[in-house]
Amino acid sequence: MRCLVSKGLFQLIILLILVSCQTGLNDKIVDLITLDQIGYLAQMAKHAFINCDTVFDFEIVQEEKAEVVFKGKIIHSSKLDALSGQRPGLADFSVLTKPGKYFLRVNGLGRSVSFVIDDNVYLPVSEAILKMLYFQRASFELTKDFAGPWAHRAGHLDNAKIFSNPELEVEANGGWYDAGDYGRYVVPVTITIADLYLSFRVNPSLFSDNLHIPESGNGIPDLLDEVRFALNWLLKMQDKKSGGVYHKLTSLNFPRLDLMPAEDKSTQYLAPISATATACFAAICASSARIWQKWDPDFSAKLIKAAQTAWRWLKANPAAPPFKNPQGMSTGEYSSPESGDERLWAACELAALTGDNEYYEYLRSKGISFLTNSRLRSLFSWEEVLGYALAAYLDLPKKDIELSRLITDFLTDHIKLRLQLAETGYRLPLSIDEISWGSNKNLTDTAKLFWLAQHYALPFSIKDQLGNIIHYLFGANPLGICYVTGFGTKSVTSPHHRISVGDLVLQPVPGMVAGGPNKNLEDDVAKTKLSGRAPLLCYIDDRGSYATNEVTTYWNASALFALAYLQSLY
Repeated sequence: MRCLVSKGLFQLIILLILVSCQTGLNDKIVDLITLDQIGYLAQMAKHAFINCDTVFDFEIVQEEKAEVVFKGKIIHSSKLDALSGQRPGLADFSVLTKPGKYFLRVNGLGRSVSFVIDDNVYLPVSEAILKMLYFQRASFELTKDFAGPWAHRAGHLDNAKIFSNPELEVEANGGWYDAGDYGRYVVPVTITIADLYLSFRVNPSLFSDNLHIPESGNGIPDLLDEVRFALNWLLKMQDKKSGGVYHKLTSLNFPRLDLMPAEDKSTQYLAPISATATACFAAICASSARIWQKWDPDFSAKLIKAAQTAWRWLKANPAAPPFKNPQGMSTGEYSSPESGDERLWAACELAALTGDNEYYEYLRSKGISFLTNSRLRSLFSWEEVLGYALAAYLDLPKKDIELSRLITDFLTDHIKLRLQLAETGYRLPLSIDEISWGSNKNLTDTAKLFWLAQHYALPFSIKDQLGNIIHYLFGANPLGICYVTGFGTKSVTSPHHRISVGDLVLQPVPGMVAGGPNKNLEDDVAKTKLSGRAPLLCYIDDRGSYATNEVTTYWNASALFALAYLQSLY
């Protein structure tokens, strides 16, 4: 028996099928739409990127009610973005300020992951990024009460040997493991502390005494408690006779990737004293002395003495050579070709602390020459700490007119370049050369440059660009990944981090910021799997890719500053 269907009914069925298919397509989450997976503050600029140049309209849907609350046009670029190799379209929905949970939909393409608009949306991730430092504590047992499933026994409790004289031993327990390995390095820990202080400076109300670490509830903000844990180790790194500071404390070689701290029985060595370590030590001890005067005057006095003793070593060793790994040691070198910027930082901090003319005279004689011959470069890295000197210079009661003018001109040129770089593509104030090891820090460091612009009264509007930095870090990037472990819809799950590998916990330690894309392909995994890709695509979530997926304390601290500064502006 034949079943007869009228022409009109047949067309209706086809239409319903097409609508059903279209609806299914529109409800599918697609990687071509990327945005901030953590969310947005109500009053901040909000955007997403659409990597498809054949669509032109988008809409924002309130998730619970499935209600369209905003419609807009996608702004396409005619220029190819050199960093990503793409032409990402911009979907701007900044006018949407009502708190809630939403997603972005492009008809015919699909939808984004969900996101939240709320004025407290960045608080949990800010706390986790800070608490990462607790998880990096060395010579310290992490108990389940504070560490949850990431608890582990203390490691590296034995005395350290002095590399140049292994018969001598020094008690040097404590501090933070620098990165995915178990090395402890003076210069990186000082810039980590410096960024924590800047974070506290720009937004003190963000940092409570209830981060859920062992010191919580003692009446001191937990950020400062965590800093003191590191400072106590730093003080042990100063040679008591000379005042110089040992460059680092590590084993001779990196331990295997799945080895937990308590299982690493390798001998720990104090590498030789260096000018960069001693100068950074003097700077951070002087800076800390000012801050801790309020919280612990006795500790402050100890820091003052340590800073001044280190300065005397620097005066006695004006031409100390750059640090190089001694033969037989292959751990991180953290070596700068010269120590001029580190010494300027120390002089600025000591001048702010003491007001002594000695430091002012040094700043004038060395600072003017340094800035006159300076090039546009990163200002807040372990290789270049000039930015921290400029931040300390703000606190000097007396300022040299010529030096101040040079600083203003230098910063103006630097920020102009950054803002020019941010005009296309994913709106990033980065050069292609900075898509290198730790590119995510290169990006978040720009937030400190913007802060300096504000305090040196430079005529730049940087509020929206600061938001762009955070949006990129949390998912508004070509790979659509949130670069912070434990957060976002698609986040880093396999960092190059020995504790996260060795503890057998399915999820990595939360709150760790991955290094990010690195066009230089400096490990075997990256060379094998990322060859031929555009710079911003040169990242892989693989524990073997230490050049793209390692973590460090100072990457976290830089990201924390960017978050703290951003939240202080709204």
